Amino acid sequence: MEHVCVTSRRSGLSFEDFQFQRLGLTRTVRLTCQNFATACHVVSRSNMLLTASESAASVLEDPGLLQCFPCPFPISPHVNYLYWHATAEGDTTNQWLREQLRAAASLLAGSRFSKKNRRAAKTRPRVGIPVPTSIAAE
Repeated sequence: MEHVCVTSRRSGLSFEDFQFQRLGLTRTVRLTCQNFATACHVVSRSNMLLTASESAASVLEDPGLLQCFPCPFPISPHVNYLYWHATAEGDTTNQWLREQLRAAASLLAGSRFSKKNRRAAKTRPRVGIPVPTSIAAE
């Protein structure tokens, strides 16, 4: 099947494609876009697939239009980092924002796959960051 790829990169491999390449797999990317809302819109009206993190998939799943499936092979977690200038270390507004981002990341990392697919989620090893899943139109 053809895929929709969500990435902010202008060129080169996306995170998923890099992981697929490591496993000796390739996919046919028909459309690349920068946000999951657009990707879901396209997938719900086409015959294409979208790969997304567990946390994104659980929010994006739309019964009747989109259905989530566990990724059939292991993919390393995507690691994100926060960077700030040394002069912002003591800035209370910057500290507040960093704490909000850490809290949101922690909440997302602890989320489960999908309420209706909990059995599938429990069979996969839990890592600090959610593993990708595939989203397809029903």
